[in-house]
Amino acid sequence: MRRYRRVAIGGTFDPFHRGHRALIDAAFSLGDEVVIGVSSDELARRMGKAPDRTFGERACELLEYLESKYRDRVYSLHKLDDPFGPLASDPSIEALVVSPETEGRGRAANEVRRSRGLREVDIIRMDFVLAEDGEPISSTRIRRGEIDKEGRILEGAERGMGLGVDSLHPLERRVLAALRGSGGPLDVDGIAAASGLSPDQVRRAVEWLRSKGMVRVEWEVRRVAVPGPGARRILEEGLPEDRLLRELESSGGELGIPELAGRLRMDSQELSASLGRLSRGGYVSISRGRVRALRGGPYSRISLDLLRRLVDAGELPLDGLSPSEASALDELSRRPGVIEVREVRRARVSLAEGAPALQPAAGSAEEVTQLTPEDISTGRWRSLRLSRLDVVSPVPEMHPGRRHVITEYVRRVREIFASMGFQEVSGGLLQISFWNFDALYTPQDHPARELQDTFYMDVEPTEEPPADVESAVAATHENGWRTGSTGWGYEWDPREARRVVLRTHTTVLSVRALHATRDLPVVKLFSVGEVFRNEKVDSRHLVEFHQIEGIVKSPDANLRRLMGYISEFYSRLGFRDVKFWPTYFPYTEPSLQVMVRVGGSWLEMGGMGIFRPEVTLPLGVEEPVLAWGLGLERLIMVDMGIEDARELYANRLSWLRRVPACRSWTWT
Repeated sequence: MRRYRRVAIGGTFDPFHRGHRALIDAAFSLGDEVVIGVSSDELARRMGKAPDRTFGERACELLEYLESKYRDRVYSLHKLDDPFGPLASDPSIEALVVSPETEGRGRAANEVRRSRGLREVDIIRMDFVLAEDGEPISSTRIRRGEIDKEGRILEGAERGMGLGVDSLHPLERRVLAALRGSGGPLDVDGIAAASGLSPDQVRRAVEWLRSKGMVRVEWEVRRVAVPGPGARRILEEGLPEDRLLRELESSGGELGIPELAGRLRMDSQELSASLGRLSRGGYVSISRGRVRALRGGPYSRISLDLLRRLVDAGELPLDGLSPSEASALDELSRRPGVIEVREVRRARVSLAEGAPALQPAAGSAEEVTQLTPEDISTGRWRSLRLSRLDVVSPVPEMHPGRRHVITEYVRRVREIFASMGFQEVSGGLLQISFWNFDALYTPQDHPARELQDTFYMDVEPTEEPPADVESAVAATHENGWRTGSTGWGYEWDPREARRVVLRTHTTVLSVRALHATRDLPVVKLFSVGEVFRNEKVDSRHLVEFHQIEGIVKSPDANLRRLMGYISEFYSRLGFRDVKFWPTYFPYTEPSLQVMVRVGGSWLEMGGMGIFRPEVTLPLGVEEPVLAWGLGLERLIMVDMGIEDARELYANRLSWLRRVPACRSWTWT
């Protein structure tokens, strides 16, 4: 089939079902770029659609699907206020994907394009996507509760609009009875008053009935004015302009501005605004710091009457105001804290065509949804009727609050190390280079300390290193001190050691903890925290990421014990096969890489080893110290099957909502 540069598709997308997805997938398979039109609420109503959800809600659901499947493709979303949108005027659109239901609209669009001298688009007709019963999937069938959005037949769907009184919840029946008795649409408060239910019960029942296609919900949007905290003060004291005019009148018609402000106890901003309004209205004149009355008040009787009505009613619709009242309200809205203009959405609920009359017969048994212990013990259950429950009725998709996937993994790592007898340590993100590099026997001319690898902060040193440790570290770098090493053979610079950096690893926390616990013979510590590297961001490298760090200090510590700790950690995360590979790290000897098997591949997860004497002895530690540094993001990527590390920090709701809450934590 021909490939197009730009392909269009349009619709209301309410509810968004498998048939819609098939049309969108077809458009992406045909075009390099896809133009998607979504009907506005007003257009949908003009076309007889009456969507249950607003344009924003429909567009958000559509965008979630596009972002989850076509985030690397080019597409644009357009709000349609007329039936054709950009299709009628954009010469670069070459094709339109339609269903049998919308094919006629495509032909009409081509007529419009011809009248404007544009080339007709190719109309690509896709067949209906069929439900399990062989009938097309449609929004109408979904609303009626016959099928779900995937086209699956719902239990009891054959009852559809023929549901009897015994098949509906008591709240649903009372709402239906209230609507039938009203003879027309009602809002939530109107249904509550007619049915004796609370507004929350009405909203719940309306949502159930809407999903079964028994009621229609239309949204009415109104702009209303509501009183602010300063409204009552004006009603009690009067408008500031009237107070000012009265003060001038009682003082002979003229006062200086400072004296006027003192008598009225107005702040300079309010006084300046009031004088400006009075001057523009010809009530006063201002000259050389003095105010002179030209005529008396009141300044605006309409404003006071309007404000009084607003406070008494709680809100006033803007569409019911006269021109003079609208002008007065506009002026009041510019006064801080007096009134506020809001948009209020109100649902109007009406019976759908064919909705049954479900008013229970008089004298029927009381219906309940559950039995209480008292019902059973007293025998009252014999006079009750249990309502039938439709356990497969469609329900709204819910997205409750949950931990971010990174937060969840940090919690899991903490649990494992705590259960193995380790204590957690933490520390600041800003560290002096002494602890971040020098104490780890990293020479001051090492490439890792260059600007292209490290973020240096233009601030004063946050601390001074301990004098005894500093002198020992300096000697170790210069000549090896008493570690048995020859050192690096250069003159150590204390100024370089005091430069402040964003920590490049959490090992800095380990060396600080070693110095703090140097008098203890046995220490088992771990940390999980953010580190920073001046990297070029790509699918495998991030500027900010997490490290899992740990140390064990013990007189009998050895490499076999270290391998045992790390093997146990990864086994508790579900990795059955762990192996270790000899490698080189600057401040451990011997050093090993940690490898785990996922499927048929071995993946590197981090490094470990035994701290060199050049690290431990200057800190006052004589015992051997086991150390490791493992990557958290790599672990999450393996578990989630993610190829791009940036996905973890993109915070795309469409992906986060699909992350399973429960996992087996086992890889084979």
